[in-house]
Amino acid sequence: MDHLRLLLNPLDPGGWSGQVDGRTIGGWPMDDTGRSDGPAGVNTKLYLSSLGLAAALLIVIRLFALPHLGGATKVSLSDTIISVVDSLTGAAVASLCVSLLVVFLYGLKRQGPMEVQVTDPGSISAELDKAAGATNSWDYRGHTARYFRSTVLPTLLQRAERQGHYLSVNVQVLDPDNAELMDFFAEYRRNANPDRRDYWTRRRAQAEIAATIIRLQLLSYQFSRLNCRVYLASTVSPFTIDLSDTCVIVTREKAGTAALKYPVGSSFYDSTKEDMRLSNRQSAELPLPRSATELDPGSVADVREVLSQLDILQGADDELLSMTLDAYRRPVNPYANA
Repeated sequence: MDHLRLLLNPLDPGGWSGQVDGRTIGGWPMDDTGRSDGPAGVNTKLYLSSLGLAAALLIVIRLFALPHLGGATKVSLSDTIISVVDSLTGAAVASLCVSLLVVFLYGLKRQGPMEVQVTDPGSISAELDKAAGATNSWDYRGHTARYFRSTVLPTLLQRAERQGHYLSVNVQVLDPDNAELMDFFAEYRRNANPDRRDYWTRRRAQAEIAATIIRLQLLSYQFSRLNCRVYLASTVSPFTIDLSDTCVIVTREKAGTAALKYPVGSSFYDSTKEDMRLSNRQSAELPLPRSATELDPGSVADVREVLSQLDILQGADDELLSMTLDAYRRPVNPYANA
C-alpha cells in the first residue's frame, strides 16, 4: 500500500489513486478495513448518517413542534414534501447554471491517467511480455539486461517481423570495463539477495553484460528494421526501468519485490521518458559495428572475436570468455531467484 502513496493527486493533497491486483482504488485514503475517509479523516458513512438524521429531525420539528408555537402555521406532510421538492429543484437548476458557466469560462480540462498498478513479483514477466507485444519502441535502463536479452527482445522482434514495422531499441547497461563499478554492483547484488551471494562476482556481471551486447550486435546485423543503440553507464541504481509505447515498468534488483507500472499519459511516464533521454546523453554510447560476416558465437574463440570488434573487455581470459558464452546461450529469468 505504501507504493501507491508515491502517486499523489496534485489537485488533492489528501487523496491518491491506484490499483492493487488489478483493482482500481481512488479517492481518500483507506484504512485496513477498507473504510474510505474524507477530508480531515471524517468517516463517510458517519457523515451521511448524521446528515440523514439531521434532515429527519428538522422535518419532525416542522410538522409537530412548530405548529404549536405562537403564530406558527400548521402544515400537512404533503405540503412539507412539496416544499422540499421545490427547494431541491431550485437548487438543482442553480447548480446546473453555475456548472455551465464554469465550463463556458474555463473549458473542460481532462486529467491524464493518474493510477499506478502494483505488480506482484510473480506477474512481472507477464506484464513485460504484454508491453513488449504492443510497442514499436523500447527503452531499457538497468544493469546487465539479462531478462531483456533473453525474453523481451525476442518478443519485440517477433512483433516487428509479423507486422513489418521498424523497431527502435535503446539499451543502457553498466560499463563492463569499469572494474570498480563491477565490484560495486556485484556487492550490491549479493547484499540484495543473500541467498545468491556466491553467484554474483565481478566476472559474472561482466559476462552477463557482454552477452547482452553481443546479442544486440548480432541482431542489429540480422534485422535491417531494428534500430538499436547501446549506452554504457557509470553509476548503479537500485531500479530497472523498461519503457514502451504503452507504459513504464519499474522493478528492483531484489528477489520478491513488487514492480510499479505507470500508463502512457501519466505524469510519471512523461517524466521517465525525459529522464531516459537525458541519462543516455550523459552515458558513453557503444557503436555496434555491422560485421562483414554474421557471427553467432559458439565457442570461446568466437566470443573473443566479437568482443574485439566491439572493443570491450580486451584481454579477457578464457574463463571470462567461457562465462560470457554460457550467459549468451542460457536464458535466465532474474525475477525467479537471482
